[in-house]
Amino acid sequence: MLLVWERGSWCTPGGAISGGESQLSGLRREVHEECGITLEEDDKSVAYLGGWSVSLARDNYSNDNLSMFAVRATSEDLKVDQKEISEARWFEWRPLLDTWRGQGRQNDRKIEMDLGLPKDRNKIAGSVARGLDVHEAGHGLLVASKTQMKASKTEHKVSWGSLVYDMGQSWS
Repeated sequence: MLLVWERGSWCTPGGAISGGESQLSGLRREVHEECGITLEEDDKSVAYLGGWSVSLARDNYSNDNLSMFAVRATSEDLKVDQKEISEARWFEWRPLLDTWRGQGRQNDRKIEMDLGLPKDRNKIAGSVARGLDVHEAGHGLLVASKTQMKASKTEHKVSWGSLVYDMGQSWS
């Protein structure tokens, strides 16, 4: 699973969506800009894992929100941009999930765990653990394909966040 070091913990890569951009195209753009990773174009493997929204959270003007998706990468080759992101790495997802569950599924914003890294780099964002839990339990919602979206005229938007994992790795 791809995680980036940001705001004092390992979290999912992502960023703001540009005007007129769909959730998935914005997600693909952000992950590629920050980490040099290309995400699969096949929407059948994309699962929505949850999120939140806070009305008028930014300067009492715009909403703040998070949408988390599980997506697949086409390779593991990282090229961190060194602008928005200074550090990114692949983690084995199962030990992260098992450790969090073993700690009682704590709901903290930042969760301390031994990642085998220097002491100041041993925290993951709580949203990462909760997203893994949802996905591993099979509770994520599959995202509609482009054809289904055109037929139903449904549109989906995302603010930021994703669980990215290598396309050769299974969740079970």
